[in-house]
Amino acid sequence: KARRSYGLKIHKRVNHTGERPYACEICDRKYPDCGALNFHMRSRHTEDKIKQDQPHWNYKCDTCGRKFVMEDRYNRHVAAHASDQPYQCYSCDFKTNSRNSIIRHLSNRHGEKNFVCSHCDYRTAMKSDFSDHMLRHSGTRPYMCDVCGFSAASRSTLTSHKRVHSEKNITCEYCDFRTSRRQSMKGHMRRHTGDRPYECTFCGYKAAQKGTLTKHIEVIHNKNGSSKKPRAPRKTPAKQTASNVDSGQSAVTSQNTSSQEVYPPLNQQSVNTNYSQHHLQHHN
Repeated sequence: KARRSYGLKIHKRVNHTGERPYACEICDRKYPDCGALNFHMRSRHTEDKIKQDQPHWNYKCDTCGRKFVMEDRYNRHVAAHASDQPYQCYSCDFKTNSRNSIIRHLSNRHGEKNFVCSHCDYRTAMKSDFSDHMLRHSGTRPYMCDVCGFSAASRSTLTSHKRVHSEKNITCEYCDFRTSRRQSMKGHMRRHTGDRPYECTFCGYKAAQKGTLTKHIEVIHNKNGSSKKPRAPRKTPAKQTASNVDSGQSAVTSQNTSSQEVYPPLNQQSVNTNYSQHHLQHHN
């Protein structure tokens, strides 16, 4: 019970509150749990630096007096004092130079999501986002990429797609994974936190990715999932939390309650090639 409670606390910090109470004394990076901080210290700083009682504060902010070890951290901090990002969220650390961006952020992140899709569980606080979402159900894809011809139902999807053609500048703080899409990083982080938000209504199977759940329903319950009557979800073992990154990798626990086998994390290719065999074995 204590382990599940701690895992829930980490999940809330990573996905909802953004709280990072554990800070590195050398480079000022912050993490949601002590395990992630320990992993960072071992992988990013040498043993000699860790043993130093006082780090070398080479940079000091003239505005607020805060000190920094690394120049890039100092430069980002000084930029925050400048007027190029005058709009700041009162609930989190989000900053922007656009009034429309701060309005959208407040609505999407902290406002009530009153626009509800009748075809799926999508909810949003923005009418424009809701209109774009409904295009996905109609099959209309009016936004086209001028690089490769990819078409999308919403402008935001096209914007996200275009990052594929740019540098992968979003990096995971726990491993070497890099991506150009924030949504891809969000899905990747579930491998470290153990979060599995997508649940099958027929057998209780839980997945970290929506595509994995869709494939599960197609393989186990037929394509439309109508071959079996839904039943109440079964209890699942405790989730893997971000504190397990000390080992350098996470693990996924089988949903079969009669077994406590632990499987290594699956990449997308292994899911596609071995999915049918794995789940037919553990659901029959």
